Amino acid sequence: MAEPQTCTLKDFHCSNGDCMSARFWCDGDYDCADGSDERYCDSGCLKDQFQCSNGQCISAKWKCDGHDDCILGEDEKNCEPASPTCSSSEYVCSNGVCISASLKCNGEYDCTDGSDEVDCVTECKEYEFRCKNKAHCIPIRWFCDGIQDCVDNSDEQNCDKGGNICRADEFLCNNSLCKLHFWVCDGEDDCGDNSDELPEMCVKFPCPPTRPYRCRNNRVCLRNEQICNGIDDCGDDSDEDRCGK
Repeated sequence: MAEPQTCTLKDFHCSNGDCMSARFWCDGDYDCADGSDERYCDSGCLKDQFQCSNGQCISAKWKCDGHDDCILGEDEKNCEPASPTCSSSEYVCSNGVCISASLKCNGEYDCTDGSDEVDCVTECKEYEFRCKNKAHCIPIRWFCDGIQDCVDNSDEQNCDKGGNICRADEFLCNNSLCKLHFWVCDGEDDCGDNSDELPEMCVKFPCPPTRPYRCRNNRVCLRNEQICNGIDDCGDDSDEDRCGK
């Protein structure tokens, strides 16, 4: 004697033990050999069921689940799009499911539709920091600045373990480049955006022993050999205007 079949949740269990797709239940055709799939079709559906236009009853949970269970697909019609209810620390998959933001672009499909691995950043520019989840590039100067800019907070992790951008002997330019402190307020634009020569900063900058001469403009510190060398290193000629007098 044949073993009875094991039906799935979306199968109809015929009276003779056979299994068939629930979409064929009460569709007007005898799909079960004993005709049990067409019995009681006019009796209506239970409260926890949805009735298809052909009289077929399906679980109410199957309505608007993204799959056609009624033969004409009416269980997937007039469905409202799921409104995102994810928190700020979560990523909304294309199908509306919420996952942890840290799972975005981690190389694994955590959304069932794979949308968490789409449009991931492969590399950032040299003056940018790539978030650990590869979802964004942020300016390097935002790294370890006390403000969470990456959704996975990777820009604020390990900041007490050498997470600073520049070395101890370097200056962080506004464009995120690192330049030697030795070059700050020397009259030359080493950063490229002149942030190492800002007047409001240089006026407070103490001239180091290696550059003891402060120009009249109070913004540039020069080496002794730059004084009276025939070149206006200060920018206001104060390093040259008293030479030979």
